[in-house]
Amino acid sequence: MPPAKHKGLELNEDRVFQEWFWSFERVAWIAMAVFVVAALAGLTGAGGPLAQATAANAQVDIAYPRIARWEASDLLTLTLPAGSERTTTVEIDKSFGRIFQITDIQPAPAQSAATGFGQALEFALDDPPGERTIVLRVRAMKPSLGEAIAVRVNGGPPLVLYPIVLP
Repeated sequence: MPPAKHKGLELNEDRVFQEWFWSFERVAWIAMAVFVVAALAGLTGAGGPLAQATAANAQVDIAYPRIARWEASDLLTLTLPAGSERTTTVEIDKSFGRIFQITDIQPAPAQSAATGFGQALEFALDDPPGERTIVLRVRAMKPSLGEAIAVRVNGGPPLVLYPIVLP
């Protein structure tokens, strides 16, 4: 392309390339904005309204990390309704142990045992007039794309959780 004259200067200008670069730049800005909005919404784990999920039945409400980060701590919170049994057994299936490691349990279980379903934790809870809460602090041990994890309380129907663990 011959040089263009501009206010007395000779410039080698490739207008087609410049317009392509401007278009590429705009697409990159939009992609970065979408990534920031996704992170703020919780789609990258570690906070945000979409990072947490709940599952519930008559015996328990479970709040768990819908999107977790590999080797980061998260909470799995089980809320038992008022008037539930004083001795509560929480059973977590085997697939939970392949993805998560339990680092702390509050309150501490009175007993724990391996069962055909997975791991059973038995809690002897005080008898307060309201809801009772069991908190499991967990850490993701490997990336996972929504492998099903079943949790059941007092032999009731299992609740299936689908956490996603990002690297």
